[in-house]
Amino acid sequence: MKKIATIGEYLVDMIPINNAYQPTPGGAPMNVAIAIQRLNGNVIPLAQVGKDFFGKMLKDALIDEGLDTSYINTDADHKTSLAFVSIDAHGERDFMFYRNPSADQFFTLDQNEIQTLDFDILHFGSVGLLGYPLRETTDALIHYAKAHHKIISFDVNVRLMLVDDEQKYKEDIVSYIKKSHLIKCSLEELIYLNNHEASVQKMVEQLFNLKHQMVMITKGQEGVQLYYKHHIFNQAAFTVEVVDTTGAGDAFMGSFLWSLSKQENPFDSIDWIPKALEISSFVSSQVITKKGATEGIPKYKEILRFF
Repeated sequence: MKKIATIGEYLVDMIPINNAYQPTPGGAPMNVAIAIQRLNGNVIPLAQVGKDFFGKMLKDALIDEGLDTSYINTDADHKTSLAFVSIDAHGERDFMFYRNPSADQFFTLDQNEIQTLDFDILHFGSVGLLGYPLRETTDALIHYAKAHHKIISFDVNVRLMLVDDEQKYKEDIVSYIKKSHLIKCSLEELIYLNNHEASVQKMVEQLFNLKHQMVMITKGQEGVQLYYKHHIFNQAAFTVEVVDTTGAGDAFMGSFLWSLSKQENPFDSIDWIPKALEISSFVSSQVITKKGATEGIPKYKEILRFF
């Protein structure tokens, strides 16, 4: 099984529960790592938290999951990032971030640490690309991954409320898409990056190189489509009662990476993809039945029925 490294924003989601805000673990790369871990995958989180109550909470949550926290650094100069979440009547969420700047944005690794990581897959998202040392560290890991023929996974995950220069941010996202092998993008993000709305297939073909890139377009209740070479895979969403959609895409991403990590040469075969999409859709569906990004992520024993 391939080893997956996740890097990016590790933060606390403040979830509205019973007319109060409850702190819960959050941040897309952390949610992805927890999803992989619960499926008995091989994952190592790379991040930084503040030397404060919330930072301890995040690190303790990772330890409770059985994750290796060797590369979870503590920053005494900056606070742990917070995201206040609002949830509408349909379970859809919106965020208000307090992270300017925050501890996760100052995460660094030196070259010796990068070389000793010994990862096979690198996963990151666009929130970690907003300047600060975190982006430089991500770039160094991408450079190492490309030089050593590792798999690079990118979650587009647009968060415009964090952006000062929207045009540069969009250009940066497109530049990182070009560096990646596996990309997850919501339908809304796909339309945003194309500057117009055409057929999904046409927009995918314009933005991605399908000869070398595997692209997943998530559509919420309409399911997900995966594009690779001349193949298109469709997976319907599981029908559940929606409570909170926070973290659903991250759980999907983590479980798909888990399936990919079990393949010796995942880009040489397509046979494993339909089952991977089915499992990932199920995992994602369980997340939205509970409040918080990680509370509903199932464990390995809960997906055995798919084999």
